[in-house]
This record gives sequence, C-alpha cells and structure tokens, in this order.
Amino acid sequence: MKLSVFLLLCSIGLAQATDSYAQKATVILEMRNQTVKEVLDEIEEQSDFSFFFNIKHVDLNRRVSVVAKKSDIFKVLETVFAGTDVHYSVVDKKIILSTEKQESLIVQQKGKTITGVVKDQNGDPVIGANVIEKGTTNGVITDIDGKFSLTVSNKATIQVSYIGYLGQEVTVGDRTDLTIALKENSQELDEVVVVGYGVQKKVNLTGAVASVSSKDLAERPQPNVQNMIQGKVTGLQIVTNTGQPGRDSGSILIRGKGSFGADSAPLILVDGVVGEFSALSPDDIESISVLKDAASASIYGARAANGVILVTTKKGKAGKAQISYSFNYGWQQATKLGDQIWDSATYMEMYNQMADRMGGRTKYSQEMIDRYKDPNRNKLLYPDYNWMEETFKTGHTMSHNVGINGGTEKVTYNVSLGYLDQEGLLPNHDYRRLTGLMNLEAQVHDRIKIGQRLNFIMER
Repeated sequence: MKLSVFLLLCSIGLAQATDSYAQKATVILEMRNQTVKEVLDEIEEQSDFSFFFNIKHVDLNRRVSVVAKKSDIFKVLETVFAGTDVHYSVVDKKIILSTEKQESLIVQQKGKTITGVVKDQNGDPVIGANVIEKGTTNGVITDIDGKFSLTVSNKATIQVSYIGYLGQEVTVGDRTDLTIALKENSQELDEVVVVGYGVQKKVNLTGAVASVSSKDLAERPQPNVQNMIQGKVTGLQIVTNTGQPGRDSGSILIRGKGSFGADSAPLILVDGVVGEFSALSPDDIESISVLKDAASASIYGARAANGVILVTTKKGKAGKAQISYSFNYGWQQATKLGDQIWDSATYMEMYNQMADRMGGRTKYSQEMIDRYKDPNRNKLLYPDYNWMEETFKTGHTMSHNVGINGGTEKVTYNVSLGYLDQEGLLPNHDYRRLTGLMNLEAQVHDRIKIGQRLNFIMER
C-alpha cells in the first residue's frame, strides 16, 4: 500500500513538474542572421523540449536574428515567427508548430482551473481515478484523498473513469468545484467465472484465471473451438501445425513450455470430465476458463502441472421451450502457390538452358518445342495441363446447429445437434463431423441436484 501511494504521488509530481517546466523554461541566445532551423536546434539543445512540425508549413531556411538573456522560450518563438502565420502549442515537453492556431493542451492560454473530489457510493475517496477533458489528452489522476485539479477550456466536459466503476461525463459549465460519485459496475464484477472448485464472481476472484464467454466466441465463427480462442486469452499460446480439415487442432501451451522432455499440454475438462476441443461444437459452449497459476489449478494435482482449461457447456433454463438455429458458410483458398511453370514449351526451353550451362546434352529438340507452341496443334498429342490449378481448389465450409432449450423450475434441458462439412484444398481431404449434446438437470431436493450430460461425435 505504501509503495502504491508513493508511485501515485510520484506520478502527480511529474505531471505538475511538466506543467511548471513549460512555464518557467528559459534560454540564452545571441544569434544573428541565422536560419529558423538553427534557432530551433539551439532551443532543443538548451532545454528538454522537442519540436514537431510539417516542413511544408514552416520555412526553416528563413533567416532571423534573436538576442535573449534567460528569456522565456515562448517569447523567443513569438520573435522568431513574428509576421508569419505559424503558431505553437505545447503537449508535455513537445512543441508543435502549425499554421492553424491550436489551443495548448498543457499550458493553456484560455480556460479555467477546476478542482474536485471523486468518491464511491459509500462516500470513500477513489484513489487513482482518471479525470480527462473530453476530446483531448489533458488529464490528471486523483490523489490519495480522491481530489484533483485540472485546467480546462470554458465549455469543457470531463470524463471520469476507474476500473470496476461505471464511467461518467460531467459538464463543467460555470462550476469550479465538483463532487463526483462513481457507481460500481455490477455487471462486470458479478460476472461468473468457472474455477476448479465451482464458480465465483469476478469481484471475489484472486487467482490467475481468464475466461472467454459464448459472446466472445460468437465474434469469431470457426469450425474448431481451439482456433476460436486463439488470441483471446493472455498467456495462452496456440500453434496450428496444419491446415488440413479435422487435423488443425495444433498444440496448446499455457505460459510457455513447462518441460522439454515431457508433454506440456494443459488438462482440458468439459463439464468436469477430461475431454478434447475436437469433440465439441462451438455452439454448445457457454464459457471457457483458463487456470494459469498453481493456486488456481492445485485442486487437480500433478495432472494440472501445465495448467487447466475448463469448458462449460450450455444448460437448460426454466421457461418455455426455445428453438435456435445457426448457419455459417465460408471458403478457403491457398494463399500463395508460387510462380509455377506449367506450360510444356517453357519447361522444355528452361530444361535445355540448364543442361547447356551444365555441359550436358539438351533433351528436347527445337522441332518438339515448336510443336507445343503451335496453337493449331493436336492437344491430345501435345497437351498443356496446369496440374497446380487442377490439384488445388477452393474449399467450402458449412456448419449447421439446431438446439432446443427449456424446462420447469424443477427440471431443465438443453439438446443440440451440429453438423460440419469442410472441404479441403486438396482432393480426398474433406472433413465431416456430426455432434450432439444433451444436458438434463433436476432439482430433487432443496440441497440435491442431479444432472446428466450426453455428448457424441461422428466424424470422417
């Protein structure tokens, strides 16, 4: 806690130091008949400022004379660009030169300073909340008492945000002192995450657990569940070894390879039972949780040495029966086949050139080559066939999934059937899969619930 407060105070001190430096920085110059570029270079040499500009808008070769003894940098710039339409604005320790007058984001010439305090629903100060003027990068963070001070434009709107709370926008108006109350983001904190010993809310979660919901999976329609979560979880590495349909599962690593001599694949559990992603239809998944640290996966013992992936399938919900249907269609092509020589005449000419350079005898006569080049030739005797084009084709992918969900307060059910037809890029590499899932749950007593899950897969 002490370290966090120290870092927070350091951040506030740096922000204030930048503002103070921008206002108090001075330079000593005695430059006569020098170019604008030479003057700007000298200012950068004597200060921590850097200049940014478009060379089309600023004449760097124009000659000026500047004599300054500990003069304010901005007064020097006004002298250098007097009589021109070049203006400057300051962002941190960067001076931006442009032909359009921009209001400085840090050292503002116009505006007012507002103060305020950010609290939570209980009236306690929120430390480290972000307070930003909307539409700019002008902002600060609240101190240990939840207070802030910020210079904004006259018609400003400020945005206040903090992790776990709903963001707010406040119009400043004529006020100079604000009290802002943030509300907790109950939807985010109450989100349920599956862990090894049941389920928990995110707000109570302490281990290294990452979750992917069915909504996240729906954003990336893929025939393979493993490919759907690729890039969705930090620390989860998925390497696809082949693009062949039905064999594109690849390898999974959680936080790198655990052993060079042993298998480093994580333990995959589907509704508490050891399973595989390949046996599941993406439409049947409710959520996926990845247990990445030893504390989260310790309940599974040595089998969880490489991490654990928990898959929860969709279950029935009390209410009228609801029927759902989804359909996805896509296609795939070889990304690059390279420059191939498929016409016979070109092949024979290049073969003869190679043989000639190597000191050997040419294999094909010029008469034979001319026969293949003749557009009126007998194509049965002298064929030209593009085997590459004939071998590789466009692979079409179709998936269908139909389900029914419903039940009463005592008994719920979820039944689904999925079919996948995926064509390969090469002949005899097609893949077809039929999956089925049936989840039944019954509340036989206030403290007793029984359930049954039936899952099958047929593939060829």
